[in-house]
Amino acid sequence: MINQNEIICRTRDSLMILNARTHEILFAAPCFATACSPTGQKIAYADLYGLRVIDTKNFSEIMRARNDGIKLLSFSHCENYLVTWEKQIEENPNLFVWEISTGQVFYSFIQVNYNKELWPSVVFTYDNRNLLYKNNDEIQIYQISERNLLRSFNEIRIANYSLSPKLPNRLAIYSVDIKGSSPSISYWISDENLNFQLDSSSQITKPQIVTFQWNCDASRVLAICQTEIDNTGRVYPGENALYVMTQGKSPRKINLDEGPIHDIKWSPNNDEFISIAGFFPAGINLYKGIGGKFRDLGKNNRNMIRWNPYGNLFLIGGLGNLQGYIDICERENFNIIGRCRVPNIISCEWGPDGKMFFVGILSPRIRNNNGYILYKYTGEILANFEIGELWEIQWKPENIEMEPLTPREGKIEIMGLEEERKTKDTEKNDNFIPGLGPDAKKKKKKKKKNKSNN
Repeated sequence: MINQNEIICRTRDSLMILNARTHEILFAAPCFATACSPTGQKIAYADLYGLRVIDTKNFSEIMRARNDGIKLLSFSHCENYLVTWEKQIEENPNLFVWEISTGQVFYSFIQVNYNKELWPSVVFTYDNRNLLYKNNDEIQIYQISERNLLRSFNEIRIANYSLSPKLPNRLAIYSVDIKGSSPSISYWISDENLNFQLDSSSQITKPQIVTFQWNCDASRVLAICQTEIDNTGRVYPGENALYVMTQGKSPRKINLDEGPIHDIKWSPNNDEFISIAGFFPAGINLYKGIGGKFRDLGKNNRNMIRWNPYGNLFLIGGLGNLQGYIDICERENFNIIGRCRVPNIISCEWGPDGKMFFVGILSPRIRNNNGYILYKYTGEILANFEIGELWEIQWKPENIEMEPLTPREGKIEIMGLEEERKTKDTEKNDNFIPGLGPDAKKKKKKKKKNKSNN
């Protein structure tokens, strides 16, 4: 398959599909919200006239529906269904499930507010036989073929949940405290008819939000528990905890560095994950799936992890206010094979070929110089384009076979040893700034000379 390297961009009022290397515009349309299907074969977007779905091969229109005010969209695994959310008017339904082939709504719900962390509000089982919708404190399970409610899952009071992305169906659930009991996380397994049974659970310190991440084969799930203010009276970032849940075992708490959890990412094809946690400079560590620390990757001012699609390279970088330094690392020997810096980074993602990535400077956080910079995995700039008031940017998914890497010649650093070198440099140089590299210097304040009157 030919690598097209296409990027999908959304500005304040338009959608564009671009060639990432040349910036050639392949498709453009008015747009206020958009979503790309898992394989990249379809794109849905909302404009002033309603909802549209197009085929990305020839940009022909597949579906059109008159529905104003759509704010969020999401495709099902099989790409036959589309979920949309819009602001509620009076007491009418505002969360819809569309059948793309017919352009008709076959399920509608009422959801007054949405949580970006918990979107989409309707999720589909991997075999696309059923869909799940959280209604207040329970999960409603619907059978798609019969268009009816199969059963309600209300054994516990559910605050948040996550359905496994592969079969067999499993649930990870965060349940809030009720009648004096402590909040808890639990792991549930099901039969073919989606009858769920409790496998394991654990009480946790009450967090403000719990999110879940499944590993590549959906055999394990991480529960990331975060609060803004902890019991010791500290202000943000508060108390945080990480648990790993596996069928047949009690949830295991992972020992992280004290402080906030900045980022955690599973490898896309191995049972392992990287975490960045703790007060800056934060600890960067690689863990095996069961939760045991496998490799200490040092400490640094970083808050972002990005694996490439093949799991042989990953990025460790600083988004937002963290200066924009990015280390490009290879997994086999943990060598740093490239480095770059882009201040004010809001978005950063690997391309589907696993050999290039973009960094995006986006509105509304940064109003000026919006656009993206395209990098090779060794740190060289491949392209740099400005796009006025850029709000969203993503790669169009493609299925591309992995090609061998050809890194540039030069000095290679080993992760974990770099911190030791920096510590020695710090001892020799009082001007050294931790996390900003050995070449960074502190600005010295000039001493004012006291003038004495003779």
